[in-house]
Amino acid sequence: MNYLSVSNLSKSFNEKTLFEDLTFGIQQGEKIALVGKNGCGKSTLFTILSGKIQPDKGDVAVNKEIRIGLLEQTPVVQNDRTVLEWIFEGSDEIVKAIQLYDQALITEDPDQLTKAFEEMERLQAWDYESRCKSILSELGINNFNQMTNLMSGGEKRRMALAKVLITEPDLLLLDEPTNHLDLSMIAWLENYLSKSDTTLLLITHDRYFLDTVCNTIIEISAGKLYKHSGKYGSYLENKEERARQQEVVTGKAQNLYRKELDWMRRQPRARGTKAKYRVEAFSETEKKANEKADDSKIQWQVKGARQGNKVLEAHSLSKSFPDKKIFENFTHVFTRKEKLGLVGPNGSGKSTFIKVLSGELKPDSGRIDLGETTKIGWLKQEETSYPPNERVIDIVKNITEYIEVGKKQLSVSVFLQTFGFSGTDQYTPFYKLSGGEKKRLQLIITLLSNPNFLILDEPTNDLDLDTINSLADFLESFEGSLLLISHDRYLMDLAVDELFLFGQGPEVQLFNGNYTDYQEYLKTNRNINSSIEKKSEAAAPIAVEVVAEKTKSKLSYKEKKEIEDLDKEIEKLEGNKAVLIEKMNNSGNSYDVILSAGNELKTLEDKLEQHTFRWLELKEKE
Repeated sequence: MNYLSVSNLSKSFNEKTLFEDLTFGIQQGEKIALVGKNGCGKSTLFTILSGKIQPDKGDVAVNKEIRIGLLEQTPVVQNDRTVLEWIFEGSDEIVKAIQLYDQALITEDPDQLTKAFEEMERLQAWDYESRCKSILSELGINNFNQMTNLMSGGEKRRMALAKVLITEPDLLLLDEPTNHLDLSMIAWLENYLSKSDTTLLLITHDRYFLDTVCNTIIEISAGKLYKHSGKYGSYLENKEERARQQEVVTGKAQNLYRKELDWMRRQPRARGTKAKYRVEAFSETEKKANEKADDSKIQWQVKGARQGNKVLEAHSLSKSFPDKKIFENFTHVFTRKEKLGLVGPNGSGKSTFIKVLSGELKPDSGRIDLGETTKIGWLKQEETSYPPNERVIDIVKNITEYIEVGKKQLSVSVFLQTFGFSGTDQYTPFYKLSGGEKKRLQLIITLLSNPNFLILDEPTNDLDLDTINSLADFLESFEGSLLLISHDRYLMDLAVDELFLFGQGPEVQLFNGNYTDYQEYLKTNRNINSSIEKKSEAAAPIAVEVVAEKTKSKLSYKEKKEIEDLDKEIEKLEGNKAVLIEKMNNSGNSYDVILSAGNELKTLEDKLEQHTFRWLELKEKE
């Protein structure tokens, strides 16, 4: 069943063409991710599909039998309501049915009451309020009577997401649904949407979320649309092949263009009609020759300052606010090239923690010793503002005229190009920048000081997938120390190898491993605890002791698993070795059997030696 059809859609803003002649359809059951660079028109396309703005040309045909739900990047929430009052507002038919039923109870009109009762039955609306509260709670909104004007921007956005999910539309349009969600909320939403029958079109920069939830990818690139049926991984392979083909086509077109350009220049001004077809063909060839391959992969290069042996030492740090103890007695000696992620629910104190470490907030007790060569670069979650009319290139030039990269000196213009700001983009005034461009500029300013200790607080907010991939590559090869807060699990897996855990009381715990390792550990621990609880409730405290013991180990979770697997594999190989030796010693066996067993034994012993050496290596580290 077709839900929505788009035909020859075009839209421009301020003389910039966002997209042209887009044509595609959305079928029932499809879960589509809309991807593309910042500024390519993804959010604009959303607002056109929802009917809020009109295209310059083209048509959007929506099936009249379906309901559409939209989550915008910046939803509007009225400020003089409680949470539940705002959730219950709207034109949704379930909300209308509840309002009619409440009205019928007041008027006590039998006919009206019967009609309202039947409508409530038809829509199964009796448990609507409890469903509302359940979804709100999953998204961290637990005070249902709180006034909306007292809520933060992140809370309002989560409330808007809850509202659109509660209405259960046939087609759901979600613009960056994971923004302002912590990792546990993202996992819940991922599971909810994966199991839901709702047809979905979403914009997201969360690669794991996209790959788990979506079965179709639509890419907007250079104003054109490409649709791929399949997961994000296969889409990337398809895109790479498309880029190779584009290079071949462009190369051939450029060769032909040079020949045709020479012919055009040699012709007299008044050409005969015989050459008209060739003139038209020349225009088409020129267009193909000038087509640019997708160069969205940004290669970030910066020169990090030399890092000494002493980086940063935290001794017995504590911090509290009047209504909450954030952390206490935190001690850690940060080392060179140490890369740590901060994990915990929203409001658990992660941002406060890095404000204390960076020196912006004073601890209640304890001290921080900073190494003499340590240079901190801190990317804050809050947007840095500049004069509205100041251009990108001037903002950077106010800091430095040249940037050292390796043994080279780059001009500001060339440096900006390596971060995805083309020649024309560099002269864009600050107020015209998109959210992603502002975040990229913030990153550039942070890196200009050549830090060797990076503190990044939600660096992926508003960035497109290509920029996030470039950031991940950069952080993976970064030679300094790193503290990272991010709800992007892909980045957390690639960039960090240890975690600070928040939200489990005032003590900050250390976990050796990345985010996926931690999730596997939690899953294993839940299974262990579940089996223990079945035997005896008194065994529960053992789990806490195990956590404390494991987090102090020098081995990562993967390495611990590797030791377990090696134990089993070595035992298996020893058993096979005994069988082969017995074969060789059995005089009743033929020469061929003994020879074959001898060859197998040599291969097995080599493998056994490798496994044993690795086991000893890990045990020594433990």
